[in-house]
Amino acid sequence: MIFFRLVFIFAAQVGAGVFNSVTEFVEDTKNNFQDIVQQGQQFWNDVSTESSENIAEQNCQNDITSHGDALTMAKITFAMAELGYVYRHHAKDPNNFTMSSWQTRLQAELDILNSAGFTNFPEFPNVTSGSGNHFEHAFASIADYKGKKVMIIGFPGSMYLEDWMLNFQSLVADTIHDFADNDFTYKGARGFVERFVDIFNRTHQFEDQIQNLLTDVNNIQEIYITGHSMGGAIATLAAVHLYERLNVTKGPEGIKFILATVASPKSFSKSSAEHVQTKYIDNTEKNFHSYRFVNYGDFVPGAPYRTPIHGEGFLHLGETYQINHVKCTDGTQAWRFTREGNDFAPASGPKTVDHHRLRGSYENKTYGERINIIENLKTPNDGRITEKVCYKDACKGTRTNPIPNGEQWKRLEEYSQTGCCWWGKGACDLCEEHPTRRMEDTMIVDKNLITQVDKISIQTSRTISRSLSNDDYKDEQTMKNLNHDDSPNQEKGLKDV
Repeated sequence: MIFFRLVFIFAAQVGAGVFNSVTEFVEDTKNNFQDIVQQGQQFWNDVSTESSENIAEQNCQNDITSHGDALTMAKITFAMAELGYVYRHHAKDPNNFTMSSWQTRLQAELDILNSAGFTNFPEFPNVTSGSGNHFEHAFASIADYKGKKVMIIGFPGSMYLEDWMLNFQSLVADTIHDFADNDFTYKGARGFVERFVDIFNRTHQFEDQIQNLLTDVNNIQEIYITGHSMGGAIATLAAVHLYERLNVTKGPEGIKFILATVASPKSFSKSSAEHVQTKYIDNTEKNFHSYRFVNYGDFVPGAPYRTPIHGEGFLHLGETYQINHVKCTDGTQAWRFTREGNDFAPASGPKTVDHHRLRGSYENKTYGERINIIENLKTPNDGRITEKVCYKDACKGTRTNPIPNGEQWKRLEEYSQTGCCWWGKGACDLCEEHPTRRMEDTMIVDKNLITQVDKISIQTSRTISRSLSNDDYKDEQTMKNLNHDDSPNQEKGLKDV
C-alpha cells in the first residue's frame, strides 16, 4: 500500500511538473506570439534574398568555360555520390547483387569516372563502415585521377524508412560532441548528427580505417568527400571532422581536401557554418575546398528551414552552383550552370521529388539528366518546362500539384489516363509553363550577385512546407517506396532521395 502511495505521489509530482511546463510554454508562446510571427516573416524575406533562379536573358550560344572546372566537378561528384547508394545496397544484399540492376548501375558510374580521367578505380571500395550494418554505411576508395593518387569517401542518402526518421529529426539542432579539434562548440541538425556519430564516434572504426588506408598508400594528394541528399549533409560534417582528426600533412604543401555534395540539406547551425567557412574554406592556407550543387526545382537544399524552434537556424557553406533554367536572348529557354551565393537554395519554380533525384529517366528533371543536357549544350523539350497534374486542376497551380500555387499554365495534351488526382486514379494533363513567367519578377545585378525580387508571401511558405508533407509523401505509391524498392530502373519511389 505504501508502495502504491509513493508511486501515486511521484506521478502527481511529475504530472504537476509537466502541467507547469506546458502552462509556461503556452504563456510564453502567447507573450511572444508577435516575435514568432516577425521571425517567420523575416525568414521568408531572407529566402527571397538568398534564393533565386536566373531567368534573365542570356546569350545561350556562349560556352560555359567560365564554370568549366565546376561542371567537371559536378559530373564526377554525381557519379561518386551514386556509388554511395550502390555500395550500400551491396552491403545489404551481397549475394544477389551481381544478378540485379545494381551491378549495371555500378558499371555505369565507373564508366563515367573513367571517362572523366579516373584510372584504377576499384569495383568495390577499399574500406566500408558499419561492420555489415548497411544503416551506418560509408565507403572509402583509392584511385588515380589525372596523374594524382586520390581517396574518395562517400555517404549514401536516404534509402530506407529509418533514414527518413533521421531526416525528420533534423528540424532541431544538437551539439556535436567529440568533433573536429574541439576548439569550438559545433551544432548541427540532429538527425544528420546522429548518423554521423553512428559512423564515426561510437567506435571510431571508420575513422581508423581511413587513417590506416592513408598510412598504407603513399602519396595521396587529394581526398574527395561526397554524398547526395542526406549523404551530402553527413559528408559536410565528416569533411570538417576528418580534416582535423586525420594524421596527414595538410595545408598548401599537404593533402587537398575537397568537399563536394549534391542536393544537400543544411547540416551546420548558422554560427557553426560561419565558423567553418571562415576557418577552413576562406582560409587558403588550409587547402580545404567546398562545392555544392543544386537543381532548379529541388526543395531539399532549403531544409531545414529556419523557424522559431531552431533558434539561430542553419546555414550552407562553400561554393554553390545551380543547374538553372534561363531565358535566352533569342526567345528560347535552356539549362545553364550558374554560380550562386553560399546559402543559396532554389526557393521558387516547380518542386517535385523528381527534381531531387540524382539519376533516372524523369523527363529531364533529375540532376544527372540536366547535367548531360548542359554538357551537350542542348535544351530539354525545346526549352519548355512541363509538369503532369490532375486534369481537374486545369493546369492551374494548387497546394497539391507541382505548379506554383495560383499560376495558370498552358495545357498541351492528356498525358495519361491514370497517375494523378486522388491516389493516382485520375487522368494527367501535361501542362507547359508560360514562357514569360517570372521574367517580370527577377533581374540580375551581376554574375556573382543575383538578387531575386519574387514576391514570396506567407501563402507561398505554406506551399513550400506542405510540399514536404502533402505533395510528395502522402501519395500512396510514394509512401510504399519509402520502404526499399529494388525495381531495376528505380522508376518510382524515393530510393535515391
